[in-house]
Amino acid sequence: MPKSKHFTYMSANAKLTIWDDKNGTVSNVISNRRGRGHATQVMRHICQYADEHQMSLLLEVQQYAYADSDSPDNAGLTRWYRKFGFVTCEGNRMIRTHKIHVS
Repeated sequence: MPKSKHFTYMSANAKLTIWDDKNGTVSNVISNRRGRGHATQVMRHICQYADEHQMSLLLEVQQYAYADSDSPDNAGLTRWYRKFGFVTCEGNRMIRTHKIHVS
């Protein structure tokens, strides 16, 4: 049975659904105040958590239906997710494999 973990930073939040020890899905990445770095911090925390747990992450890029003109379109969201190491794998789906830290 999957587990859910919620991440929040200031006005932004996101959900990580953990399917098994090595795979998770990121969804509902939302920030009520764009341009302040809040969603970026949430994604950094999710990626850090995934790296610490050696998890790969999957997400589907999708602009919210109620998005206003200030919200990024799917192309803008794809570029933003790439900053966190996600790569396009199929259609609007993106994947990020965990980073191995060597000390």
